[in-house]
Amino acid sequence: MEKSEADYARELSTALGKKNTYRLRELSDECTDAAFITQDEKVIKIGVISYAFHKIFLKRHYHAQFAEVLEAAKKKLGVGDYDGVMEDLKEFDRRFGFFQGNVIKKARIKMGARLYTRGLSLATAAELVSVNVSDILKYAGGTQVHEKTNGRSFKERLDIAREVFE
Repeated sequence: MEKSEADYARELSTALGKKNTYRLRELSDECTDAAFITQDEKVIKIGVISYAFHKIFLKRHYHAQFAEVLEAAKKKLGVGDYDGVMEDLKEFDRRFGFFQGNVIKKARIKMGARLYTRGLSLATAAELVSVNVSDILKYAGGTQVHEKTNGRSFKERLDIAREVFE
């Protein structure tokens, strides 16, 4: 059974309540995989929010300052105000300086790169997550993702192709 946007939002709220960083990361990946098929803007936003919270929760020294943003996020998620949650996260990031740039943009780029590696065109992936194509390319180029597909390196895939055409 496919999950709905409301299911993902509920799961995100539960993970936030438990401060479960592992589930937040996992949920972000699930949303990315679902968005690959549905291209649902709201599911994409939930995935971005989930990844952003995951990254912030990893920085334990900021937990004391985080209670207000966390409570506001749970309320806004309940009414589907995903843009409001992202704005709160951006403002929190501006105040406390987690990342160069901002945590929401980093989450969007990560999600865009994952969509791209799943098979969406670069332009479609960038458009869906609202970042520049160059941002995704820069991120993907710095990872080893493009080197591995289905557990095989580029060299292994090339060797297989050569064998097929011999």
